[in-house]
Amino acid sequence: MRGGGCARNLSLLASSLYELQSGFDPLIQRCPGPSQAAKRTVFLRLQRSLNQVLFSGKQYPKVSEMAHLSNYSIDQFIRVFSKVYGKTPYAHMASVLAARAKELLTSSDLAIGDVAAAVGIQSPATFKRIMKKNLGQSATLIRRQARSQ
Repeated sequence: MRGGGCARNLSLLASSLYELQSGFDPLIQRCPGPSQAAKRTVFLRLQRSLNQVLFSGKQYPKVSEMAHLSNYSIDQFIRVFSKVYGKTPYAHMASVLAARAKELLTSSDLAIGDVAAAVGIQSPATFKRIMKKNLGQSATLIRRQARSQ
């Protein structure tokens, strides 16, 4: 009986991982490289820089740090990143931070300034600009709408 539950859990885990990774396929295809293996290597380099920056708890990252983590020059990193993700590194990071902020605004009682700090943005003006540009509305409005539902 126990083994059957374990097999179901492993099957669920495998299908979840497959679903998560299948979203990467279009990005991998946009990577430069003569072979699929080379494209995957480029993608892994880009993802390494994104993951380290996203999960390091640092403030808004510098492109030079991201380029260094990916082992690219700054100009080459911006070109490759923009080709793969469809936007510049800063634009991509801003959209990720806005999505994180929205999640915190809708699921917690943190003050708006604390939400900004939690996602790594210290400036209220920068936070306001990122939210408006990426989500089309202010943090206050997002919270108000979430609470009214």
